[in-house]
Amino acid sequence: MKILSQNLGAVTPQFDRSNPCPAGNTAPVAIAIDPLDLLLGWLARAVKTGAGDSGTLEKLAASLTYAEAALLGAVPPPWRWTTPPIEIYEKFAQASGYALDSARAAWREISAFALERPYPYSRLLAIRPISEIQAAVERQRLGAKDQSDQTLIDELQNLLNQDLRPSDLTGEILSIARRQNCAAAGVWQLYRTLESESDSDANLDRNRRQLDELEEIATTDPSACNFIDPRIGNRITRYAELVGVSSMAIFVTLLSAVASVAPGASRLELHRERELYARPVLWSMVVARSGAGKSPAQSVVTKALYLMQSEEWDRYQTDLAAHKADEARAKTAKAEPPEPPPPLHHYLTTDATAEAIARIQAGQQDAGFLIHHDEISALFNSQNAYRAGRGSDREKLLSGRDGLPLKVDRAGKDPLYAKACRYSITGTTQLETLAELVSRGGGWNDNSGQFARFSPVVMSPRPCPWDTGDIREEGSLSGLIGLLLKAVERQPGATYTLSHEAAQQYGAWWDACDSDRLHHPQPAFQSIYSKAKVQAGELALLLHLLDAAIAGRPPEAWISEETVVRAIALQDFFINQWKLIHGTLAAADRGEEISTLHEIWALAQKEGSIAPRDLQRLSSKWKKFSSDKLRDLFRRLEKLGRGRIEGQGRSLRLVADPPPEGESTTSASPPTKPLPNLETGSTYTRTTLELIQ
Repeated sequence: MKILSQNLGAVTPQFDRSNPCPAGNTAPVAIAIDPLDLLLGWLARAVKTGAGDSGTLEKLAASLTYAEAALLGAVPPPWRWTTPPIEIYEKFAQASGYALDSARAAWREISAFALERPYPYSRLLAIRPISEIQAAVERQRLGAKDQSDQTLIDELQNLLNQDLRPSDLTGEILSIARRQNCAAAGVWQLYRTLESESDSDANLDRNRRQLDELEEIATTDPSACNFIDPRIGNRITRYAELVGVSSMAIFVTLLSAVASVAPGASRLELHRERELYARPVLWSMVVARSGAGKSPAQSVVTKALYLMQSEEWDRYQTDLAAHKADEARAKTAKAEPPEPPPPLHHYLTTDATAEAIARIQAGQQDAGFLIHHDEISALFNSQNAYRAGRGSDREKLLSGRDGLPLKVDRAGKDPLYAKACRYSITGTTQLETLAELVSRGGGWNDNSGQFARFSPVVMSPRPCPWDTGDIREEGSLSGLIGLLLKAVERQPGATYTLSHEAAQQYGAWWDACDSDRLHHPQPAFQSIYSKAKVQAGELALLLHLLDAAIAGRPPEAWISEETVVRAIALQDFFINQWKLIHGTLAAADRGEEISTLHEIWALAQKEGSIAPRDLQRLSSKWKKFSSDKLRDLFRRLEKLGRGRIEGQGRSLRLVADPPPEGESTTSASPPTKPLPNLETGSTYTRTTLELIQ
């Protein structure tokens, strides 16, 4: 005991604020017996038996505190102990005979008493009575099992938060297993379980954000009145309500029709140094499930074009008959043959082969036309139809979107050449058909940018009640649209320019769109944002021409800021429609759960409540899911804050309670930007910061 006390005295430091190193030149490591072993052994026995006088215990506590401080790096070299903190507990447990958790508790109790005292360590002369320490150890021993389990979970949680190499992770797991006196396999299993739960929580947060965004987009239903003069916008909205369709589906079809009849020489100068111009071209499509009213949404517009085509056909046939009569008379009189009549003007076509497009465009170099397919899949199916799929119709069709020239060489015939393509496209498709088209076209990455060239409107089924209201007293909407198209057709071709304020708005939006292009992880959206930069200018040009036609005046030379604001809002709407399509169709093709969750929740909201068997009766798609899997998806939706679960087992249902009045059905998310309202003036403002966000 005397030798032990001498050795203890040698390692008891004298600490002074002015000198952070203990007095004396003898380092602790020079002692033959490891001082840490001596401290731990004597302190453990003293705590367990109550032996030792108070002075000795005070020295032990002070030395122990200094040792811990040195291990934690509080004392600079060379007075730093090299024994890892983990070994301290193990040695303490071995010397004391306590279980590791009980030994750890005793260590922490004594260390806490000492650490409560300020520097210098030489003044650490007060500790609690040994009886209090023993009582704390006993309390720890009684609750050791539960606290040990929690300690193990805490340690593994800390590992999950670290970015360790596999070898380091294995070493930490084995060390934890030794300290906790557990089998390494059991620790590994618990670690993997915690890792899976952590990933599940992260997926839950991601799914919640994705569902919020999809629901916000799906429930955002702007009116055509936000983008067009209310005198026309209200008519469109009223008709849309009568036939149970979206007014935006009618409006986007109208814009494609306006683009097809606009003077070919019309263009908007976006950037003079880059020679960047927007031309009157728009490819649009209405996407909806069968029975949602896709055809009525488009036919009210295309009917006007077909009527114009019929009138042109009658004119051409009359002129052709007169020409043949004049030609016969000239032949009889042996006079000069008459001039041929003006060629037939094509307002629209359903033939989208490269040769048909080149033939029409070559015959009307300065005018556009509309390619219309009630089912737009026919547009893609007709490509290379006469070349066993080995032609280049698709590439020629896509290049025409940018107004490039088109030349078709024909065997045994004169080539066809169009100086610039000016055709627009519109059509409808079902959601499932669009997924098939994308799959055949190279997948959702859309490497060719074929689908990014389209401006889509996703339309959900709407009520179409019997309504006695009659709008024929004001004239049919189709007839009114025909008058507008003829007014646009008569406008002079010109180069338009953005006003100073409009250029500032457009430039800020361009930069934000370009930032999205550079940072978006999906190739399809990189293409969408890239093309949207110019498509917004095309929309501004079309709105400018349409506004002038409604007002019955020639278009102004300058395009206003208000028009550009509407065009940007409209392009944002189309981008969000692509987000909705990719969030449902593309996610489903990639096997992502978010698509299934979104569809189940939409059905639950529609029906009020839904059970697994209800889904399985709807279509064969849901029969692929077992009832247990569907119940798991219901529970996941409940965790996401969508609905609540009622019943158990086979009686389990997902109930979509209506939200309290004034509350949204989605969780908190950033507010959407207000759309322009032409009846009260434009309220849509967008700063550079908002654009980047």
